[in-house]
Amino acid sequence: HDTFYNFINFHVYYSHFFLERELVHWYPYSALGQPSAIQQVISFTPVDYAVALAGALLRVRDTMLLFKISVLAEQMVYVRGVVLLARRAFASRATALLLGVAAAGSVVWYAQLWFELRLFYLLPLVLYCVIGFLQEPARSERFWYAGLVCVAWGFGNPPYFASLWAVV
Repeated sequence: HDTFYNFINFHVYYSHFFLERELVHWYPYSALGQPSAIQQVISFTPVDYAVALAGALLRVRDTMLLFKISVLAEQMVYVRGVVLLARRAFASRATALLLGVAAAGSVVWYAQLWFELRLFYLLPLVLYCVIGFLQEPARSERFWYAGLVCVAWGFGNPPYFASLWAVV
């Protein structure tokens, strides 16, 4: 049901932006007319914004297609992070590739988008940047990249996820 909830949010925001050329100010679905800011923060990832903007520029009307593209792009970000992290941890490229394939097959986002993808999809990139910084402290930009990825990771996730990330 979380994936459906995220799709409805995507549909409401994208359709309003596509038709009215402005962001939604109130939210008609489960929030019953409340201001829409919190729904936007917990439902839209940076990838969602990029796909929605590209869809609006290309005049795409099919919100389901755009939503699927955005979630698959998030999954590809996750897989890329796993491969990068595996390349840093293992000497064999085949091991990194196998871990990437396993990561791609392990995600079940169509049922629980938040818990089956968004809870952890940027963690491999964060770890990749942090480990890179620890291995080469002179390359401090990797530490800042990890911070930027953590900030981006906060978008599109419910606020209570922060406590889970603190444990990690």
